[in-house]
Amino acid sequence: PDIIIAAPASGTIKEVVRGEKRKLLAVLIQTDGKQEYLDFGAKNPSDLTADEVKSSLLAAGLWPVLVQRPYGILADPALSPKGIFISAIQAAPLAADVEFCYSDQLAALQAGITALSKISPVHISFDAKLYPASNLNRLKGCEVHLFKGKYPVGNVGVQISHISPIRKDETVWTLSLYGLAAIGKLFLKGHCDLLHKVAVGGPAAIQPAYISTLPGMPMSALKPFYGADARGLRLVSGNIFSGRNTGEDGYLGFADDTITIIKEG
Repeated sequence: PDIIIAAPASGTIKEVVRGEKRKLLAVLIQTDGKQEYLDFGAKNPSDLTADEVKSSLLAAGLWPVLVQRPYGILADPALSPKGIFISAIQAAPLAADVEFCYSDQLAALQAGITALSKISPVHISFDAKLYPASNLNRLKGCEVHLFKGKYPVGNVGVQISHISPIRKDETVWTLSLYGLAAIGKLFLKGHCDLLHKVAVGGPAAIQPAYISTLPGMPMSALKPFYGADARGLRLVSGNIFSGRNTGEDGYLGFADDTITIIKEG
């Protein structure tokens, strides 16, 4: 009951969409165009305890960026994981470039690492070929692991199995670089800023490019990338291996930084 979810944009609730047995499917927000934030006050994560870091994330609605394994469920704030694991490898086809998306967010990423390291050791996995020349190699306070190979080398579960396999009665937490940057911005800015870069590509995309957007963006806003008619096209929130086919009426997934447009069939 102490886990809340922050709306990615300011505005009013337009509709609550429910499915069978009243299962909650979506909360639709009519944005006001102002993008106003609740101010939680900037904090130096170095001065905080583990409980204070947890309380800050829970209050700001950023806790859902943390996923607990086994089972891939929301992390339990009452537990202390043996480690927090982050994959900085995008090995899937047409996936967003990590360096391009996050090299200008080093301060936020570092603040996120400092905060989470109060809870448990932070492990970040990088591409062994790209890491030496990457701006992200300047991050400190985390354990760095280098991997090489093809998909699914970027899958955090594959990385955990090589770094520290999960044994009985053990739990680990995982999150994306996007979630790590959002946590860092919370402590640096004092508010929940979920704006991030998303790669829009695929063989059916018109002029593939990066956009700066928020989670929950309507896929219909991508008309310049697929034309006026989406019939015969598959709009995938995520990469083509693990993404979700949302259709033109769907929305960008919470943690997705890639949109793939392909032909059906």
